[in-house]
Amino acid sequence: MNNAFSRHEGLVLVAEHVAKSYRDGSAVVPVLRDVSLSIAPGETVAVLGASGSGKSTLLHALGGLDTIDSGRIEIQGRSLAGLSERALGEMRNAYLGFIYQFHHLLPEFSALDNVAMPLFIRREDSSASRKRAAALLDAVGLSARAAHLPSQLSGGERQRVAIARALVTNPACVLADEPTGNLDDETAAVVFDLFLRIAREEGTAALIVTHDRSLAARCGRSLRLSGGIMHADALATGELL
Repeated sequence: MNNAFSRHEGLVLVAEHVAKSYRDGSAVVPVLRDVSLSIAPGETVAVLGASGSGKSTLLHALGGLDTIDSGRIEIQGRSLAGLSERALGEMRNAYLGFIYQFHHLLPEFSALDNVAMPLFIRREDSSASRKRAAALLDAVGLSARAAHLPSQLSGGERQRVAIARALVTNPACVLADEPTGNLDDETAAVVFDLFLRIAREEGTAALIVTHDRSLAARCGRSLRLSGGIMHADALATGELL
């Protein structure tokens, strides 16, 4: 029953009582102790947490990039438990988009081909893939930079390319790890608002992990990760990180 569709079928992403520890020599270091959350279609959710609180570990687990010790994670009503690496990869490509603090663009490819890369991986028609990529580049205001390599783009432009790449497959959910953490405050605000606007226009849910309360306030809902446990809306309660 691990991969059977569940009672959460109407939700994009669900985590139930997720725990994850790492070994440091002979010591076991718990990072996630009891994390539960759910994301509905089109919803934007921020997870606030101080540096070292386990936000990136949580994101990797939710994306099937890291295993968990206990609990359950579902994407589109399907459990990740027991899936092969190939099946996990196919699920990620079908349902998820990823944005990282550092853009991770492929340096030898143009902005256009970087955006189209997830579609190329799906073996979709190259002409149609580039057309879709061009539409997303236009949406992030970079049509004129489509032929440029990442080294020819500014930091804000590179992150906008990364946003377009995350959205090009029209994923059910984007997982974003400090997506503006490498940008100055003014550029970060512009890039973040652009991402939220396009995600909403595309009907894509988003889970954004951040330490920035001002960015989290722009999302529909915020949670707080502290001590390896997920807490209620930090902004609504006024709790500090």
